[in-house]
Amino acid sequence: EGSYEKADYNWRLTSLDGTPVAFSDFRGKVIFLNNFATWCPPCIAEMPGIQGLYDELQHDPNIVFLIISRDDSTEKVKNFMDKKGYSLPIYTSASRTPSMLHTNVLPTTYIIAPDGSIVSSHEGMADYNNDKVIESLRTLAQQATSSL
Repeated sequence: EGSYEKADYNWRLTSLDGTPVAFSDFRGKVIFLNNFATWCPPCIAEMPGIQGLYDELQHDPNIVFLIISRDDSTEKVKNFMDKKGYSLPIYTSASRTPSMLHTNVLPTTYIIAPDGSIVSSHEGMADYNNDKVIESLRTLAQQATSSL
C-alpha cells in the first residue's frame, strides 16, 4: 500500500462561476480528477461515461468529482456543458498544478484515496461508468468514513 505517490493538496482551483476553491478542501475524500478540454475529441468521447458515473455517485458525501478544464475560455466550457446537458463540476487551475497531478496528455484521470494516495492514473480515454469503477470508488469512500 505504501508505494502509491501522495497528492500534493497545495493547489488553487476556480469553479466555472468564478468561485475560488482550495484543493485541500477535498482532503479526506475520494477524488475523481479528470483533465479535459472541449477541443479534445477523446475527452468529449469519454464525458458521457463520466457524467453517468457522477450521476450514480454524486450523493456520496465522501466522493468528489473534479473535472479540470484546460480550455482558455470558461465561456467555451459553459456552452459545451449546457449544450450537452452535463452537470459535472468543472474547475480551472488557478495556481501551478502539483507535479504528480500534472499531465500533458488529455484526457488523463486520477483517482485519489482519502489518505491522499493516487491509487489510479490513466492517460487517454476510458469508460469509467462501470461496476468495477463504481465499486472501487465506494470501497475507497468507506475508508473516508472509517478514518474519522
